[in-house]
Amino acid sequence: MIATLLQKTAQIEVDVFKTTVRKKEDAAKIVSLLNEYFPNHLINFDLDDCDKILRSKV
Repeated sequence: MIATLLQKTAQIEVDVFKTTVRKKEDAAKIVSLLNEYFPNHLINFDLDDCDKILRSKV
């Protein structure tokens, strides 16, 4: 039964990047541009993190 559940579980891939982006406006522009190239990804910034993280999830 566990093997069956594992086979049905979708694989989620998350890429995490440290950035130098500081402004919300810049982050919004970057996300907009990246969404054009990667329409199936969920892309966001965490500007409250000390590393100003960009995440991309498929």
